[in-house]
Amino acid sequence: MEVLRPALSFQESQEASPFRTLDFFGDQSLLIFHMEGHTKGSLAFLVQSSSGYQLVLGDSCHTSWGWENDVTPGDFTEDQEKNRISLDFLKNLASKLPEVQVHPGHQSIIVNSN
Repeated sequence: MEVLRPALSFQESQEASPFRTLDFFGDQSLLIFHMEGHTKGSLAFLVQSSSGYQLVLGDSCHTSWGWENDVTPGDFTEDQEKNRISLDFLKNLASKLPEVQVHPGHQSIIVNSN
């Protein structure tokens, strides 16, 4: 008997969040956030790995400097207000995860030392 998996789709977040979220495996080991702002299709990922949490920012924040100084991608952003909300959400998420490793869209890893 073949078991068919239902189509995956983004769900509205259960918390007070403006972002649609996909729990890819259904066990919260890979959360995908739809992060409009830089572009309409921007995504960010929270991964539970064997070396701890990994927060992949996608294009919500391009560089380590931008992350550390709370700066969005600037002129290269489709909707500055939405990008600001996206970055604020990701910064808040990272603040709740001790030792999370943050991966900006265009640069190397930053280890959060909360």
